[in-house]
Amino acid sequence: MKYLSTALLFIVLATPGVVADDVYRIEISPEGRDSSAREMNRRIRQLERAVSQLQQRVFDLETTPSVTIQAPAKKEKSWICTVKAMGETYTGTGTTKAIAAEKSLEKCSKGRGGDTFFCKDPKCEE
Repeated sequence: MKYLSTALLFIVLATPGVVADDVYRIEISPEGRDSSAREMNRRIRQLERAVSQLQQRVFDLETTPSVTIQAPAKKEKSWICTVKAMGETYTGTGTTKAIAAEKSLEKCSKGRGGDTFFCKDPKCEE
């Protein structure tokens, strides 16, 4: 009996192409119940099918390329600052308010030929 069940187990495990639709569930028999040889053979076949399905699932999982899910990138805050000087508008952008303000003041200074007298009070928003 032991050799027969081992042989059946080997045959079932060596057989490729387990159908995924037929899911075999393992029954647990009540303790103290005397089982006939026919019942034991049925249970052995059921266990062999369940083991075969599990093995096929493991093989499928091992051969399937892994998928990595990346979290969406954090959107950095963006600031824009404007400086109005003598009818001209100068803008600067940056990830911080200070950087954006500095860029707008630099553009104003360059646009005014280095004169920073009117390049004051940048207005910033996120």
